[in-house]
Amino acid sequence: VSLNRFERKKNVALLLHAYDLLLDRVVSKGDLTIKLPPLIIAGGYDPLNVENVEHLAELRTLADTILARYNLPRSKVYSPSSDQDSTSSATTQEGNASIEFHLSVPNTKRKQLLSVACVWCYTPHREHFGIVPLESMDAAVPVVAIRSGGPMETIVDGVTGILVDYEPIIVGQEKQSATVCGFADAIAKLISHPEQTAEMGQRGKERVHEIFGMETFQKQWWELLEEAQSRGRKRHDRICSSYPSLESSIARSLREML
Repeated sequence: VSLNRFERKKNVALLLHAYDLLLDRVVSKGDLTIKLPPLIIAGGYDPLNVENVEHLAELRTLADTILARYNLPRSKVYSPSSDQDSTSSATTQEGNASIEFHLSVPNTKRKQLLSVACVWCYTPHREHFGIVPLESMDAAVPVVAIRSGGPMETIVDGVTGILVDYEPIIVGQEKQSATVCGFADAIAKLISHPEQTAEMGQRGKERVHEIFGMETFQKQWWELLEEAQSRGRKRHDRICSSYPSLESSIARSLREML
Protein backbone atom coordinates (compact mmCIF):
# COMPACT_ATOMS: atom_id res chain seq x y z
CA VAL A 1 0.00 0.00 0.00
CA SER A 2 1.09 3.56 -0.73
CA LEU A 3 -0.62 6.62 0.77
CA ASN A 4 0.37 10.01 -0.65
CA ARG A 5 -1.21 12.98 -2.35
CA PHE A 6 -1.36 12.62 -6.12
CA GLU A 7 1.60 14.92 -6.74
CA ARG A 8 4.67 14.21 -8.85
CA LYS A 9 7.08 15.02 -6.03
CA LYS A 10 5.70 12.03 -4.10
CA ASN A 11 7.54 9.78 -6.56
CA VAL A 12 4.81 7.10 -6.67
CA ALA A 13 5.92 5.98 -10.14
CA LEU A 14 8.91 4.41 -8.40
CA LEU A 15 6.57 1.95 -6.70
CA LEU A 16 4.87 1.07 -9.99
CA HIS A 17 8.24 0.30 -11.58
CA ALA A 18 9.14 -1.87 -8.55
CA TYR A 19 5.83 -3.73 -8.92
CA ASP A 20 6.69 -4.25 -12.60
CA LEU A 21 9.92 -5.96 -11.54
CA LEU A 22 8.05 -8.16 -9.08
CA LEU A 23 5.50 -9.15 -11.73
CA ASP A 24 8.36 -10.06 -14.04
CA ARG A 25 9.83 -12.35 -11.38
CA VAL A 26 6.48 -14.00 -10.63
CA VAL A 27 4.84 -14.20 -14.07
CA SER A 28 7.76 -14.35 -16.49
CA LYS A 29 10.35 -16.16 -14.38
CA GLY A 30 8.01 -18.26 -12.24
CA ASP A 31 9.38 -17.24 -8.85
CA LEU A 32 7.07 -19.21 -6.55
CA THR A 33 8.58 -17.74 -3.38
CA ILE A 34 6.67 -14.49 -4.00
CA LYS A 35 2.89 -14.43 -3.57
CA LEU A 36 2.28 -10.99 -4.95
CA PRO A 37 -0.65 -9.10 -3.40
CA PRO A 38 -2.53 -6.26 -5.11
CA LEU A 39 -0.85 -2.86 -5.21
CA ILE A 40 -3.06 -0.21 -3.59
CA ILE A 41 -2.16 3.41 -4.35
CA ALA A 42 -4.25 5.73 -2.20
CA GLY A 43 -4.09 9.41 -1.40
CA GLY A 44 -5.52 12.88 -1.38
CA TYR A 45 -7.12 13.89 -4.67
CA ASP A 46 -8.76 17.16 -5.67
CA PRO A 47 -10.52 17.09 -9.07
CA LEU A 48 -10.03 20.88 -9.27
CA ASN A 49 -6.27 20.55 -8.81
CA VAL A 50 -4.65 20.33 -12.25
CA GLU A 51 -1.59 18.41 -11.03
CA ASN A 52 -3.74 15.86 -9.18
CA VAL A 53 -5.79 15.17 -12.32
CA GLU A 54 -2.79 15.03 -14.64
CA HIS A 55 -0.67 12.88 -12.34
CA LEU A 56 -3.43 10.33 -11.71
CA ALA A 57 -3.78 9.98 -15.50
CA GLU A 58 0.00 9.53 -15.82
CA LEU A 59 0.08 6.87 -13.10
CA ARG A 60 -2.89 5.02 -14.60
CA THR A 61 -1.26 4.98 -18.02
CA LEU A 62 1.93 3.57 -16.52
CA ALA A 63 -0.01 1.02 -14.45
CA ASP A 64 -2.06 -0.18 -17.41
CA THR A 65 1.05 -0.48 -19.57
CA ILE A 66 2.67 -2.67 -16.90
CA LEU A 67 -0.43 -4.83 -16.40
CA ALA A 68 -0.93 -5.34 -20.15
CA ARG A 69 2.64 -6.64 -20.38
CA TYR A 70 1.57 -9.60 -18.21
CA ASN A 71 -1.94 -10.00 -19.66
CA LEU A 72 -3.57 -8.69 -16.48
CA PRO A 73 -6.76 -6.58 -16.29
CA ARG A 74 -6.46 -2.80 -16.36
CA SER A 75 -6.13 -0.81 -13.15
CA LYS A 76 -9.21 0.35 -11.27
CA VAL A 77 -9.99 3.72 -9.74
CA TYR A 78 -12.18 4.12 -6.67
CA SER A 79 -13.47 7.50 -5.54
CA PRO A 80 -15.01 8.24 -2.11
CA SER A 81 -18.48 7.90 -3.66
CA SER A 82 -17.82 4.47 -5.19
CA ASP A 83 -18.47 1.16 -3.47
CA GLN A 84 -15.10 0.51 -1.89
CA ASP A 85 -16.31 -2.53 0.02
CA SER A 86 -15.96 -4.47 -3.24
CA THR A 87 -12.17 -4.14 -3.00
CA SER A 88 -11.79 -5.45 0.53
CA SER A 89 -11.40 -9.10 -0.50
CA ALA A 90 -8.87 -8.29 -3.20
CA THR A 91 -6.89 -6.17 -0.78
CA THR A 92 -6.38 -9.07 1.60
CA GLN A 93 -5.61 -11.87 -0.87
CA GLU A 94 -2.03 -12.71 -1.73
CA GLY A 95 -1.28 -14.00 -5.20
CA ASN A 96 -3.91 -11.68 -6.71
CA ALA A 97 -1.76 -9.25 -8.66
CA SER A 98 -3.54 -6.05 -9.66
CA ILE A 99 -3.26 -2.29 -9.28
CA GLU A 100 -5.92 -0.08 -7.70
CA PHE A 101 -6.12 3.68 -7.15
CA HIS A 102 -8.16 4.93 -4.18
CA LEU A 103 -8.88 8.65 -4.21
CA SER A 104 -9.26 10.75 -1.05
CA VAL A 105 -9.84 7.73 1.16
CA PRO A 106 -12.01 8.39 4.25
CA ASN A 107 -10.75 7.44 7.71
CA THR A 108 -12.67 4.16 7.66
CA LYS A 109 -10.95 3.05 4.46
CA ARG A 110 -7.61 4.31 5.75
CA LYS A 111 -7.98 2.13 8.85
CA GLN A 112 -9.00 -0.82 6.69
CA LEU A 113 -5.89 -0.46 4.54
CA LEU A 114 -3.70 -0.25 7.64
CA SER A 115 -5.31 -3.39 9.04
CA VAL A 116 -4.76 -5.56 5.95
CA ALA A 117 -1.54 -4.22 4.40
CA CYS A 118 1.48 -6.52 4.52
CA VAL A 119 3.92 -3.76 3.45
CA TRP A 120 3.63 0.02 3.46
CA CYS A 121 5.63 1.85 0.80
CA TYR A 122 6.75 5.46 1.25
CA THR A 123 8.34 6.81 -1.93
CA PRO A 124 9.03 10.58 -1.47
CA HIS A 125 12.66 11.69 -1.65
CA ARG A 126 13.91 14.32 0.83
CA GLU A 127 10.51 14.42 2.47
CA HIS A 128 10.01 16.19 5.81
CA PHE A 129 9.21 14.23 8.98
CA GLY A 130 6.11 12.62 7.46
CA ILE A 131 3.28 11.14 9.52
CA VAL A 132 2.47 8.23 7.17
CA PRO A 133 5.40 5.98 8.23
CA LEU A 134 4.42 6.48 11.89
CA GLU A 135 0.79 5.59 11.16
CA SER A 136 1.80 2.38 9.43
CA MET A 137 4.30 1.39 12.12
CA ASP A 138 1.67 2.11 14.78
CA ALA A 139 -0.52 -0.41 12.94
CA ALA A 140 2.38 -2.93 13.06
CA VAL A 141 2.99 -2.68 9.31
CA PRO A 142 6.68 -2.45 8.28
CA VAL A 143 7.65 0.38 5.94
CA VAL A 144 9.85 0.45 2.85
CA ALA A 145 11.07 4.01 2.27
CA ILE A 146 13.75 6.13 0.64
CA ARG A 147 16.85 6.67 2.80
CA SER A 148 16.45 10.44 3.13
CA GLY A 149 14.56 13.04 5.14
CA GLY A 150 12.09 12.07 7.84
CA PRO A 151 12.18 8.26 7.37
CA MET A 152 15.82 8.26 8.50
CA GLU A 153 14.57 9.45 11.90
CA THR A 154 11.39 7.41 12.18
CA ILE A 155 12.43 4.09 10.62
CA VAL A 156 15.24 1.88 11.93
CA ASP A 157 16.62 0.11 8.86
CA GLY A 158 16.26 -3.66 9.14
CA VAL A 159 14.44 -3.36 12.46
CA THR A 160 11.14 -1.54 11.87
CA GLY A 161 11.35 -1.33 8.08
CA ILE A 162 13.76 -1.13 5.17
CA LEU A 163 15.44 2.01 3.83
CA VAL A 164 16.49 2.10 0.17
CA ASP A 165 19.23 4.35 -1.25
CA TYR A 166 18.03 6.85 -3.82
CA GLU A 167 19.34 7.65 -7.26
CA PRO A 168 17.49 9.46 -10.07
CA ILE A 169 15.55 7.14 -12.35
CA ILE A 170 16.45 7.43 -16.04
CA VAL A 171 13.47 7.18 -18.38
CA GLY A 172 13.62 3.94 -20.34
CA GLN A 173 16.04 2.36 -17.87
CA GLU A 174 13.72 2.00 -14.88
CA LYS A 175 14.39 -1.72 -14.40
CA GLN A 176 18.12 -1.04 -14.16
CA SER A 177 17.66 1.62 -11.46
CA ALA A 178 19.26 0.67 -8.14
CA THR A 179 16.40 2.41 -6.32
CA VAL A 180 13.69 0.51 -8.22
CA CYS A 181 15.54 -2.78 -7.70
CA GLY A 182 16.05 -1.93 -4.04
CA PHE A 183 12.34 -1.29 -3.52
CA ALA A 184 11.40 -4.50 -5.35
CA ASP A 185 13.90 -6.56 -3.32
CA ALA A 186 12.67 -5.05 -0.03
CA ILE A 187 9.02 -5.72 -0.85
CA ALA A 188 9.81 -9.28 -2.00
CA LYS A 189 11.73 -9.94 1.22
CA LEU A 190 8.87 -8.77 3.41
CA ILE A 191 6.03 -10.58 1.63
CA SER A 192 8.09 -13.79 1.35
CA HIS A 193 8.84 -14.01 5.08
CA PRO A 194 5.57 -13.26 6.91
CA GLU A 195 6.83 -14.29 10.35
CA GLN A 196 9.87 -11.99 10.23
CA THR A 197 7.68 -9.27 8.72
CA ALA A 198 5.22 -9.57 11.61
CA GLU A 199 8.10 -9.27 14.09
CA MET A 200 9.39 -6.19 12.27
CA GLY A 201 5.91 -4.69 12.36
CA GLN A 202 5.64 -5.28 16.10
CA ARG A 203 9.02 -3.64 16.69
CA GLY A 204 7.79 -0.66 14.68
CA LYS A 205 4.67 -0.39 16.84
CA GLU A 206 6.82 -0.48 20.00
CA ARG A 207 9.14 2.19 18.60
CA VAL A 208 6.25 4.54 17.84
CA HIS A 209 4.92 4.22 21.38
CA GLU A 210 8.35 4.54 23.01
CA ILE A 211 9.78 7.38 20.91
CA PHE A 212 6.80 9.21 19.41
CA GLY A 213 3.93 8.37 21.77
CA MET A 214 1.93 10.93 23.76
CA GLU A 215 3.50 10.01 27.09
CA THR A 216 6.98 10.47 25.63
CA PHE A 217 5.92 13.77 24.07
CA GLN A 218 4.54 15.05 27.39
CA LYS A 219 7.68 13.99 29.26
CA GLN A 220 10.01 15.65 26.76
CA TRP A 221 7.84 18.78 26.63
CA TRP A 222 7.98 19.22 30.40
CA GLU A 223 11.74 18.64 30.35
CA LEU A 224 12.09 21.42 27.77
CA LEU A 225 9.90 23.76 29.82
CA GLU A 226 11.90 23.06 32.97
CA GLU A 227 15.18 23.60 31.11
CA ALA A 228 13.89 26.89 29.67
CA GLN A 229 12.76 28.01 33.12
CA SER A 230 16.13 27.09 34.63
CA ARG A 231 18.07 28.92 31.91
CA GLY A 232 15.80 31.94 32.26
CA ARG A 233 16.33 32.06 36.01
CA LYS A 234 20.12 31.81 35.62
CA ARG A 235 20.09 34.53 32.97
CA HIS A 236 17.97 36.76 35.17
CA ASP A 237 20.27 36.25 38.16
CA ARG A 238 23.36 36.91 36.03
CA ILE A 239 21.99 40.14 34.61
CA CYS A 240 20.60 41.40 37.90
CA SER A 241 23.85 40.70 39.73
CA SER A 242 25.55 43.49 37.75
CA TYR A 243 23.13 46.09 39.15
CA PRO A 244 22.76 47.33 42.77
CA SER A 245 20.14 45.47 44.74
CA LEU A 246 16.85 47.18 45.53
CA GLU A 247 17.73 47.41 49.23
CA SER A 248 21.06 49.13 48.58
CA SER A 249 19.42 51.56 46.15
CA ILE A 250 16.80 52.54 48.75
CA ALA A 251 19.42 52.95 51.49
CA ARG A 252 21.53 55.19 49.26
CA SER A 253 18.54 57.30 48.37
CA LEU A 254 17.65 57.75 52.05
CA ARG A 255 21.19 58.80 52.87
CA GLU A 256 21.14 61.37 50.14
CA MET A 257 17.85 62.75 51.43
CA LEU A 258 19.27 63.11 54.94
